Amino acid sequence: MNILILGTSNSILKRGYVDGLRSELAEDYNIVNLSIGASPGLQFGAFLNKNLKDFKYVIFDSLPNDEQYSYDTPGYDERLGSGRILFEILSTISNKSNLIIMGFCLKHYLYNKTNVYEMRRKMAYKVNAHFIDIAEMLKYYNIADPVLSNIYEDHTAHPKASISYGIGKIIGKKIKTNSFKNRSGKSIDYSKNFYVKRISDFSDKYKTIHCSNSLTSDNFSEIPSGEIIKFNPARLVGFYVNASATNCRVSLKYKEKCIFSMFLNFPLKRKFLKLFIPIPTPSIVDSIIIKNLDQLRKEDIKPRMTPDLQSSNKINKLCLQKVQISEILFWNANQEKVLEEKNVISDYEAEKVSRDILFDISKDIFTNVNNNFFKKYILKKFKRII
Repeated sequence: MNILILGTSNSILKRGYVDGLRSELAEDYNIVNLSIGASPGLQFGAFLNKNLKDFKYVIFDSLPNDEQYSYDTPGYDERLGSGRILFEILSTISNKSNLIIMGFCLKHYLYNKTNVYEMRRKMAYKVNAHFIDIAEMLKYYNIADPVLSNIYEDHTAHPKASISYGIGKIIGKKIKTNSFKNRSGKSIDYSKNFYVKRISDFSDKYKTIHCSNSLTSDNFSEIPSGEIIKFNPARLVGFYVNASATNCRVSLKYKEKCIFSMFLNFPLKRKFLKLFIPIPTPSIVDSIIIKNLDQLRKEDIKPRMTPDLQSSNKINKLCLQKVQISEILFWNANQEKVLEEKNVISDYEAEKVSRDILFDISKDIFTNVNNNFFKKYILKKFKRII
C-alpha cells in the first residue's frame, strides 16, 4: 500500500512523526516523502497532475509554514494560508486519494489558534478530509508537563521529536486498523486550474544545473542578473529556487508595471536547498526580471530564510548575482470565497480519528505521568475509565 507525504520540515525531521509512522507500518507500506521544508502549502499545487490515485493515503502537513508566512513574514498575509488556491489543492488531493491533514502549529500560537489554523480545520469539512488536531494533543502533553519548552524543540515550528514520533506511531496503528475510512462526502478535482512551467519552456539560452541531496533532486535553470524572461500573461502562484545559489532581486511585471519586487538573498553554506517562493497575492504577470541587489528596499518582499534587515544590507556585491529556478506554478483564477463552499462532511466525521488518537495519547500519559491535576482533567474530559 502506498502513502504519500506532502509536507514541510515536520515531515522531514529525524525521529519525527514520519519515522514513527514508518516504524509502525514497517515493510507492508511504501511511504513516499516529497516534503520540502520552509515552504508554504501552496507549493503542492505543482503536484496535482501526478498520479495521486496511486496512493491510498496522502498526508498533508504545511500549517506552521503557512502561519509563518501569514503572520510572521512582512509582505504576506493570512490569505496565503487560508485562501481559494489552497482550498482547491486540498479538494483535488481528496478527490484522488484519502487525505489526512496534519494540524501542527507554531509554539506561540498553541493557545491562541490562528485564523489560518481554524480555516484549515474548516477546509477539511469542505473537501471531505480527515483533520488531525496536533495542537490539541500538544496541549495535553503541556498539561502533564507545564514547561512549554519541554513540548517544543528550539525551533518554534517543531514539537519535541519524541512526541511527534509517538503521534506518528499511533497514526500508523490507525491506518493498519483502517480507521481512516473513506468519508461520506465528495470533493472536486480542480487540477485543470493548475499548471507548471520551467524556464526552458520560455527560453533555451540558460544552462541547466542538476542538484540533489538526500531529500530531493531537481533541474534548475541558472539566470544571471540583467536577464528578462517573458511569457504570455498568467496568474503566478510562486516558483521553486535553489536558495543556496540564489542572490538577486526578482521583479515580477505586467505590461511593464512592477507587481512585486522580491529580495532573494540566502546566505547559506550548504550547496543545495530547494525552497518554494510564494507570491503574496497570486497576480497576473508577463515577465520575470533578474536584477542586482544593492540594499533592501521598502517595497521588497522578503520570503522566509532571507536574513533580517541589518544582515540584508551587508550584501557581498562581489558574488555573482543570479537565481536558479526550477518549476513555476500558475493558476487559472476562480475567485469564489472559501467560506461560501458548503461542508461535505460533519466536523464529527472529519475529526473522529483525531479524537481517538487524543484518547490514546491521554491514556498513555495517564498511565506514565504522576500528575494528579492531569489525571482529574482527563477523567472529567473523557467521562470514561482509562
